[in-house]
Amino acid sequence: LDPSFSTDGVVAVGFAFGPGAAYGLLQQPDGKLVITGTGQNTRAGDYDIVVVRLNSDGSGDLGFGTGGIASLSGGGFDEFGSAIVRQADGKLLVAGGSDANRGYDFAFARFNADGTVDTSFGSGGRLLVDFAGHDDQANALLQQADGAIVAVGFARDAAGISSMAAARITA
Repeated sequence: LDPSFSTDGVVAVGFAFGPGAAYGLLQQPDGKLVITGTGQNTRAGDYDIVVVRLNSDGSGDLGFGTGGIASLSGGGFDEFGSAIVRQADGKLLVAGGSDANRGYDFAFARFNADGTVDTSFGSGGRLLVDFAGHDDQANALLQQADGAIVAVGFARDAAGISSMAAARITA
């Protein structure tokens, strides 16, 4: 382990509102690490999309969100981020899943560079994409040269059969 990262090479980010898990990671040009995943919101009884930004030494970036942590509430539904990209303007776009429609859909959320939710994106910062009315989940994400975003994952039909799925959204 690298002792220059934190004090012992290990960082565990706790949430004041409940447990969490990390699924996606990127490194910004300035060396900061950005992690996405999910965190339990015990006040609302659901799991929210969470983004954490760490300085290159492993400390929380206090200029991002609250103490280095930003989240987007699922409004009583479970949501998670599994992949993240940094757009040219510094905004962070997350893809994952949301069960807001009685089955998981691809979920996209966008955060400003300071960790606030970008409410100009989708509806209140969130966009859901449903393939067949059943469970869908985005697992990987990239931004194309024209600014469009492509997310891939799976879509499950009524018979429970999963297919590879891709969704492309404009910048």
